[in-house]
Amino acid sequence: MFPKTRCIAVAFAVVSCATTPTEKKGSAMLPLAIEPGSSRHFLIDSFSVPQEARAEFEAAMRRNMAFIRTLPGFLGHVAFEKAGGPSMFDVVTIAQWESKEAYEKAGEAVRAYYKEIGFDMPATLKRWGVRVERGQYTAPRSLHQ
Repeated sequence: MFPKTRCIAVAFAVVSCATTPTEKKGSAMLPLAIEPGSSRHFLIDSFSVPQEARAEFEAAMRRNMAFIRTLPGFLGHVAFEKAGGPSMFDVVTIAQWESKEAYEKAGEAVRAYYKEIGFDMPATLKRWGVRVERGQYTAPRSLHQ
């Protein structure tokens, strides 16, 4: 799990890695071992989080990531906080799944989990004033040659 500093583990999105995170001094170490042309599936989310919603956002991300880590096919995640530059997003997360199928099954499990705990993600993000952009990615061999 990430420390309670500005590094946020996002559970709405999941990151891809060839290995699982190694815990070190309370933070997750995650090498991004990308295999071009593999069936690995990545979810990359970018968030703009108002400062007044930051604590609730981080708590939700930690809770959700704890659940996602238990799902089959999840390979790891990493989160970044903007250190500079013109981007309007201040948090970016990457989650890796072993395949698109694993990612899709996980999505079903996450939706069921949200229903079980009474978490309405769209309404909550709106209430917090969080903007999000989400995309699913692969690492095609053609871009790595």
